[in-house]
Amino acid sequence: LPAVSILVAERLDCEASGEAPRPRLAWALAALVSVVALVILLWISGFLSKLLSGDAVAALVIATAILLAALVLGAWTRERSRLPFAVALTCGICFLALERLDERINRYDPIPEWGERIRRECVDGCDGFYVSLNMGQQEYYTRFNWVPLGQPQEVVGRTRHRKAFMIMDSASEPLLSQIPMRTEVVDRRPWLAGNWISAAWKKDKPALESLSLVRIDVPQK
Repeated sequence: LPAVSILVAERLDCEASGEAPRPRLAWALAALVSVVALVILLWISGFLSKLLSGDAVAALVIATAILLAALVLGAWTRERSRLPFAVALTCGICFLALERLDERINRYDPIPEWGERIRRECVDGCDGFYVSLNMGQQEYYTRFNWVPLGQPQEVVGRTRHRKAFMIMDSASEPLLSQIPMRTEVVDRRPWLAGNWISAAWKKDKPALESLSLVRIDVPQK
C-alpha cells in the first residue's frame, strides 16, 4: 500500500502541475476499474457479510463508491487543484477499508497462533510437515523448515527430532492411524480455503474448512 500511494501521488502531482488540460483518459480508465470492483463487491456482499461482518463490507463498498465519484469528476472536468487531493484521500479511505476487511479475514488464519505455540514447545528442535496444503508461511513463525507431504504416513523415516508437528485437513485425521508413532490432534480451527473472492465464486463449495494441528512423538532409536 505505501508503494501504491506514492505512485498515485506522483501521477496526480504531474497532472495538477500541467499547464494545458488534456483529456483524462487515465482517470476514465481508473473509474471503469472502480465500477467493476464495485459491481463485484455488491454481488458478493451477502456472502462476505455472512462470512466476515456487515460493517467491514459496507465500509469497503462505500469507500469504493466515493473513489468512483472522485474519479468520474476527474475524468469529466478540468479542475486541477482539489480533485487530485480528493482522489488521494479516497484512495486512503479504500486502503483503510481493505485493512479492516483483512483484520476480519485473519480470524480464519490459525497459522500465526500455531506458529507461536510450536516455537514455545520446540526449544530443543522439532520437525514440521504439512499434508496436501501450501503452508510454507509457517516457516516464518516457527523459524524452521517445513516439509510438504502427500499423505500423513509419508512422515515415517523423515524425522530428525524427538517431536514433530503436522498440519493437515481435519477430514484426513483417520489416516493418522497409519503412522506407527503416537499422534495427538492438539487443535482444530476453521480456515478460509483460498482467498475471499475465489471463495465467493464457488458457492457450491463451503468457504470454510477445518485444519488440524497434530503433534507426533517420535520413538527414540
